Amino acid sequence: MKKYNWVTHYIQYDLCPGGLINSHTHGLHIYSHLDFQLVLPLSKDHVDRILNAFGMEVKKGKKYEPGSYNEKFFSNDFRIVPAYDRGRNVLRIILPDSKSRYPENPLCECPFKHQLLFSTNKKVK
Repeated sequence: MKKYNWVTHYIQYDLCPGGLINSHTHGLHIYSHLDFQLVLPLSKDHVDRILNAFGMEVKKGKKYEPGSYNEKFFSNDFRIVPAYDRGRNVLRIILPDSKSRYPENPLCECPFKHQLLFSTNKKVK
């Protein structure tokens, strides 16, 4: 098992409307970076792969902030939005559905269309 300088939490009992699960990192502050959050109900192994891959990019010096990314990360473009999780600002990773549609598209599939629930419009510093 690989050792990281951060941890990932997969909180199933935090099931939110739309079938969302609160998965997030703790510890990326050591790289002067906000932690990440993913709210899709994916397997714990899949969530760990995604969150740890983002953590590894941060460890290499990459800085993420809210916006759209045209990078192919796990075969998908992605977006980052500010969110608030239990008293702290985090960066929520937003992934498109199987047809590359994001939550603002009325045809976006469940549970992908619910990823913006509980996010915030507040500027994350």
